[in-house]
Amino acid sequence: MAIGSALADSLQQRPWYKVLFNVSQRSITYLIALLIYTSINASAAVPFSGLRGILALIAVAVIYYTCNALFVSTVLAFANRQKLLPVYASSFRVVQWVHFITLPLGGVLAALWKIDPWLILPGIVPLIMAQRSFKALGAWQAESRRSKALAG
Repeated sequence: MAIGSALADSLQQRPWYKVLFNVSQRSITYLIALLIYTSINASAAVPFSGLRGILALIAVAVIYYTCNALFVSTVLAFANRQKLLPVYASSFRVVQWVHFITLPLGGVLAALWKIDPWLILPGIVPLIMAQRSFKALGAWQAESRRSKALAG
């Protein structure tokens, strides 16, 4: 996970300190989520199956979103010399819609992997499509903001 994160950030030509921050943040978040998951879900069960599995998925999603928001908000607050609590509050008000798609898909991919690792290949297609959709939406929103700024 850390290697994949570093490669993805490096391919996007991010500075080394951002790559290091992202790898660290994602690794810490992953370890916390793994601890929570293993404490809730039965080890022999298909990942995220049954009531305990759904509770584990919800717990992992909450941990992921919380850790991500806290890490990024802390760095932004220190970088901009702002107070932490207002930055945390504004960060949690912004809903990251991408999490509502990627986290459940991650759960489905984990279950597919447990059943048969080859099922991951067709299972990744919706994740790739979601990533491209969000990227296109982000570009559209940026262009819309530029157009409004030029018109105003």
